[in-house]
Amino acid sequence: DIDLLMGGSPCQGFSSSGHHTNFDHIQSQLLYEYERIRNEVRPMYVLLENVTMKSVCVDVITEMMQGTHGVKVYNVNSSGYICQNRQRLYWTNIRYDPTNIQTTHPLTLAEFIGEGYEGVLMREFGKYGNDGDKFIPDRVIAQCITKNRYKHNSSYRFNGVKTHYTIEQMERLQTLPVGYTQPAGSNTQRSYAIGN
Repeated sequence: DIDLLMGGSPCQGFSSSGHHTNFDHIQSQLLYEYERIRNEVRPMYVLLENVTMKSVCVDVITEMMQGTHGVKVYNVNSSGYICQNRQRLYWTNIRYDPTNIQTTHPLTLAEFIGEGYEGVLMREFGKYGNDGDKFIPDRVIAQCITKNRYKHNSSYRFNGVKTHYTIEQMERLQTLPVGYTQPAGSNTQRSYAIGN
């Protein structure tokens, strides 16, 4: 007997910053493999995760998940659990009460990084290639961690110096144990395993 089946497909087809191909994206079709396994093993509980997406796609996945009794879809931002802005959808029949959030993780970047943290550096892309960083001293939470730790919004100012999140910090922002991605190999591969 299987108690819990957890999964999720890569998000590129559904993400607003992805390919916009929805279910036609080859990796998005892994959802159908999840459905096949769920129907085969008939677990007591299910948990399926993906990015926020068009409501028509949410409806299709919700309908697909009705093969397990009591499944509901929840829109959850991880900022209630860790200092990262990460909006995700979860389909589950596990009891979830969004009004009763309990966490042992730091909820602000100042608490997460520690003394010396001065603020976030947000990447700004100029019209003519004159990209730069905008300093936001009062930014409380990190933007969603992506696979490339040197692009987008993965840096902050620490004692006056631009600093990128370390692999260990990225693991912690995803609430993974420190060292969890070591089997992936290089820091580049570890970063890819951690990020979106």
